[in-house]
Amino acid sequence: MRLSFVRGSIALAAMLAASRVSAQTGGSGAIAGVINDANHHPLSGAIVQVLPSRLSAYANEDGVYRVANVPAGAVRVIARIPGFIVDTVSVTIVANQTLTQNFALRPTSVVLQRVNISSPRMNETKQAALQEQKNSEQIVSVLSGDEIRSLPNANAAEAAARMPGVTAERDEGEGKFVEVRGTPPTFTNVEIDGVHIPGTLSGDRSVKLDDVPSDLLGAIEVSKTLTADMDANAIGGTVNLVSKIPEGAPRGYISGQYGYQTLENNSNGQGNATYGGRLGDHQQFGFLLGGSYDRTNRVLEDVEPSYTADNVVGNTISAPVTNGGGFNHYYPSGWSEREYDYYRTRYGLDGDVDYRFSPTTSVYLRGLWSAFFDQANVWHTEVNGGTDMMVNGVPTVTGSNITPNSSNRGPIEHTWGGVAGGKTVLGPVHLDYNATYSGSSATYHEQYSDSYGADSLSSVSNFGYTYGANSRLVPRWMPTDPTVLSAIHNGANFPLTSVNQGNEGVDGQNVGGSFNALIPYSLGTLPASFKFGVKYYNEHKSDNPNYFGYDNSTYNLGNLGQYESNYTVNGYYDHICGGCYPLAPFGSIPAVQNALNSNSAFTSQQVHAQQLFNNLSGTWSGTEQISAIYAMQTLDVDLLHINIGVRAEQTHLGYEAFSQDSVGDQTAASLIHVHKQHTYNDLFPSALLRFALDENTNVRASIDFAIARPDYGALIPNFSFPLNAIPNTVSSGINANNPLLKPERSVNYDLLAEHYFPQVGVLSGGLFYKQISDFIFNRVEPYNGQFIYEPRYLPTPGNVFYITQPQNGPSAWEYGFEVDYTQHLTFLPGAFRGVGFDVNWTWVESRAAVPQDTTVYHGDPFRHAMIPRQFPNLFNTSLLYDYGPVSARLSGQYTAASIYQYGQDGSSNPQSGDNWNYPHWQIDGSVIWSFYRSTAFQFQVLNLNNETFGFFNGNGLPGSGHGYNTQREYYGRTFWFGLRQGL
Repeated sequence: MRLSFVRGSIALAAMLAASRVSAQTGGSGAIAGVINDANHHPLSGAIVQVLPSRLSAYANEDGVYRVANVPAGAVRVIARIPGFIVDTVSVTIVANQTLTQNFALRPTSVVLQRVNISSPRMNETKQAALQEQKNSEQIVSVLSGDEIRSLPNANAAEAAARMPGVTAERDEGEGKFVEVRGTPPTFTNVEIDGVHIPGTLSGDRSVKLDDVPSDLLGAIEVSKTLTADMDANAIGGTVNLVSKIPEGAPRGYISGQYGYQTLENNSNGQGNATYGGRLGDHQQFGFLLGGSYDRTNRVLEDVEPSYTADNVVGNTISAPVTNGGGFNHYYPSGWSEREYDYYRTRYGLDGDVDYRFSPTTSVYLRGLWSAFFDQANVWHTEVNGGTDMMVNGVPTVTGSNITPNSSNRGPIEHTWGGVAGGKTVLGPVHLDYNATYSGSSATYHEQYSDSYGADSLSSVSNFGYTYGANSRLVPRWMPTDPTVLSAIHNGANFPLTSVNQGNEGVDGQNVGGSFNALIPYSLGTLPASFKFGVKYYNEHKSDNPNYFGYDNSTYNLGNLGQYESNYTVNGYYDHICGGCYPLAPFGSIPAVQNALNSNSAFTSQQVHAQQLFNNLSGTWSGTEQISAIYAMQTLDVDLLHINIGVRAEQTHLGYEAFSQDSVGDQTAASLIHVHKQHTYNDLFPSALLRFALDENTNVRASIDFAIARPDYGALIPNFSFPLNAIPNTVSSGINANNPLLKPERSVNYDLLAEHYFPQVGVLSGGLFYKQISDFIFNRVEPYNGQFIYEPRYLPTPGNVFYITQPQNGPSAWEYGFEVDYTQHLTFLPGAFRGVGFDVNWTWVESRAAVPQDTTVYHGDPFRHAMIPRQFPNLFNTSLLYDYGPVSARLSGQYTAASIYQYGQDGSSNPQSGDNWNYPHWQIDGSVIWSFYRSTAFQFQVLNLNNETFGFFNGNGLPGSGHGYNTQREYYGRTFWFGLRQGL
């Protein structure tokens, strides 16, 4: 079917292109101009129609339009956009000439529109966003700059999560990764001004959008279907962060906010500024510069239990069967009680410089840069369990001890994207071209971790604790020896055992460019166009770790009591249970470092062979070169708009790393340098239909093909056989990557109906289905001594080792629907006409066929489970109010529980239980009062309901009796107060 579709697409495109040659082109001219509002601000997306013909065009982001091949003679020209009064003029077209006709549209007499136009928001309005959605070739959702800043969205991920079919994975109190229609973040292509961004982290393609301040954005565009002129690496969709564009006379704004976090009483601050516009007699020169600053002194209180499996029969507890199956009980074999003290700083700059030589010829340079200092001090109180047994009929873990840890974490992350290009018209051909540069990086500088042991002579060592067997989601532990609770607060009971420090640099850069040509023409009386182009980009990714550590037995530097920090916490986890999670004293990292540096035995810094092995085996680099060519044909037949095309891409990749070559020796000498290359080709046909039932109502249908390339970390040619690998157990510890992984490919089907209200609103609903081949998952299976690219250790008879490795499964699929309803109730009287609502809901069902080892899993060759990191339910609901000087929002976001990883160890082992995200329901709010001209007061609240974040492990949903909490953290409420001043 795929090949037939490609051939049909090419044949139809060729037929339509050939028909153009025979079409009548004589006796025609053109009409072009600019469409502005009453304040001379361009109206992007305004439509121009030429009657009585069917010819039409849309204004671009500069308000510029052009209609070619207009028959000579008298015609009527209509310009319109929702929220503005339609303008009609009568003109005469002269053959072989271009008539200039500009429009200045006036807003309809609705208070809501007047508020938007008078605000200093750089023309980033809701009506412009809806107009772009309505006129787009593909199914797209657009969030305007006004909407982004109407709620407490500190970063781009949190802003995007307000959109239909979009959500964000959260961590550390903020949105981080964006997901489209419930698909995992690796299925999402992230762009800045149309420029692809490499993944932020070491082995993952996901882009961390908590790095990007939301105030820098003029809009967020989420394309859920693909046309041939778009990158194909978007099974879920494409998220494009659009920087601000200068329009009208120079203007801008400056704003500042103070924030207060209720959990442990922390202060936060934000500051933003933007200024830009157009200069010259014809506003031909544009400039814009924006900046953003955000400081978040946030704390997190986090408890993370870990579990081990065993069997309980009556009053007897026994160990699990060694092959990983046959157990019926989980017990909390350890606890990690964590206090995070964040001092995160986020900076950002965006800019634009452009020059318009004429309405059809211009050059530009624009981009965005951000820096995120994700710094924190972290203190762990680790309760390490021992053996589960029955003591007087009560399940008790014996042989436990407490080991504190103090560390700092401080990745400095950068994300950037820039594009330089231009566009012009040569005869009937519209040309555009660009050169792009983008990237992301994460630098870990001077990371420290100080570990403490438990004094064997104190009660914090070798004690027992009972656990609440019926408290799976909020489990608690209680020592059988009451002296443990007092001894845990005495730092002298915890000798310093080791000090670790190091650096790491993760870097990704992308350099490329594209060239596109569009030829509009008429097929008889039918408007048509033919577009083709080429694109190339070269993406490089690397990771260079350098960590080392010291065993304190050499230096004898004392105990935690000598290095206690001034930082203290009162009431840790008191909102769950007062005092039931006791903490050891917090250590001071600077104090330990000073002691090390002043110790004479520390002058010779010895690095262990194991550490050298770990650093070298974690060092890798890779390059991916993507070359693409496409052709795309459009045709308007009465009310039907047709877009068909095909895109061809070639992917050439090369990765190099250090892989273990001998078993039983984890030293640098055991590593060999491995370099692997691979090339593959793909065709991505697409067909999209848009049927206009009337001026404001569309029905869309499409089919397109997409790809998701394997994660960087999965492709690295690396093999590791640990010294402590245990035979005949599923969790042997052998790990390998797979440089011959196939990419995941999908066929996507979409159907959508949408209606746009005259007073800035929309009602839409649609269905979608994705058929995914070569689904990638982590597989655990017996290791037979052969690896995919090198011969390896052959195990001795009777000793079966298990290996964890990314592999391609046969298939996966997902289907679902999404609805979106936004409307202001302008028919209500007086101040009530400012009331409105914005509701969107997406429901997704997915399944992946995951192969598994039939010798372990009772003969079943496949496991059928949800796609990891796929949210089955997500919705946003907002109550709106916009009247006179007041604009207010009360918004709720919900994501259902979802599988984060297969198996407790992230493998395909279902017996160990899957790792699930908790469901998340968060309420935010905002009130903006423009109390004097362009001066506004702003009040916002984040996480009003103090929602939790975390993970649980098990084979079912929370409350079903099958879930066990593995992480549960709280971060309180945050209130913001600020001013915004127009310039």
